[in-house]
Amino acid sequence: MKDAATRKKEKAERKREKAKQDRQSAAKVLASQQEKMQALRSKVFAAARNGDADAVKRGVWEEDVDPSGGEIKPGCGHLVRQEPTDPQETLLHIAARLGNKDLLEWLGSHSTFPFLVAYLLRLLIYNIRR
Repeated sequence: MKDAATRKKEKAERKREKAKQDRQSAAKVLASQQEKMQALRSKVFAAARNGDADAVKRGVWEEDVDPSGGEIKPGCGHLVRQEPTDPQETLLHIAARLGNKDLLEWLGSHSTFPFLVAYLLRLLIYNIRR
């Protein structure tokens, strides 16, 4: 029969091993979620570059893709198959570059940077009138 000190050490060792396994499992889940979210984000940005406003709206509204920030989320660069030309380019920038006023206004109402949208809309309208 084992003495109390041995049992205590074995219990502590089992607890440490379980914690290690839980951390590894959590890391795998996190990596999987990051990969899925980055793939979805890249898909929405590709739709924006192709002028598919409905797919962009669906991605932002239904799939919770954040319209602010560049295509590659921090810490997810290794998950991107093809790096964008400008990693800082946002959905707003793409909509403005393509001259998609409706998408620009829609993104503005779903963005954290409404002042930027107002500026880009003025710039777009100015360029259309010229």
